Amino acid sequence: MKRVHRSIFAAVLAVLMIFSLTACGGGKNKADTKEDQKEGENTEQTAEKTDYEFFKAVIPESFKEGSSDGVFNKGDNGIIKCYENVRSAEEEIQSSLDYWEANVPGEHKDKGEKTIGAYTWRVEEFPWNTDIMSSTLYADRLDGDGSIEICIFDLSLEDPDVIAFLESFEELPRTDE
Repeated sequence: MKRVHRSIFAAVLAVLMIFSLTACGGGKNKADTKEDQKEGENTEQTAEKTDYEFFKAVIPESFKEGSSDGVFNKGDNGIIKCYENVRSAEEEIQSSLDYWEANVPGEHKDKGEKTIGAYTWRVEEFPWNTDIMSSTLYADRLDGDGSIEICIFDLSLEDPDVIAFLESFEELPRTDE
């Protein structure tokens, strides 16, 4: 029964991700992308962290806020989306890898761990709209209650603005609703 629920949850999550990115099409060539990355290196950051639903972070000026719940856009294709999960980071990445392997074999890869800021992230890498590999990062919440998932579409994990965002990322305590 748990397997059925997990499969349904993964399918719903995949559909939501697809619909949330439907308007993001377009294509940049490699030269444009490299210019955008160089521009990002020279971008100043705001000094103050901004509070969102379950985290706060310094949002680089090169990003524009897409919504108040933690969606940020950079350029034509680059997107960062933040989620809070009930399951552990290990359960989340395994569920995602299993789902994608069953539906699009070989595209999503487990790239191991990467420590950025206060978190050690499990990294899932996959192609999206451009030649830059996209990533989903998973980390257990520091309070041990679930995990955090950050999807980074068409932006490199080496992008200085992505690194600045991740280094400043700080979870907020859960509130009883």
